[in-house]
Amino acid sequence: MEKRKKDRIPYHAYSIIKLADRTVECPIENLSLEGMLVNSKEIFAPGLEAETTIILEGDATRLSITLTGKALRTENGRTAFSFTDITTDAFIHLRNIIGSMTYDEKKIAKEFEEVDINTTITD
Repeated sequence: MEKRKKDRIPYHAYSIIKLADRTVECPIENLSLEGMLVNSKEIFAPGLEAETTIILEGDATRLSITLTGKALRTENGRTAFSFTDITTDAFIHLRNIIGSMTYDEKKIAKEFEEVDINTTITD
């Protein structure tokens, strides 16, 4: 089995996946700089690209990060998505979330510098 390149952190928030005919709300199981694993009864076909919004809620705030995600695989009620298009601001928010949840800041900084070239970061 291929070794995962980026750290994934357990993260309890939810995402909204916008399909052509509906939206699907999915709890996020874990998150990385390049993707996420969501729980859903919905079966997302591998290769499906969809607008994906990660919703972060606190007691007094609500932040959303919108990006494009591509379904990689679905099994046992969970789907892995890779991020394929993300704005600079959204990427920085995502990096800050990952950085705040890990103890190895140097490793996260290195991952930030080595983001997969298959992910497009736009202004």
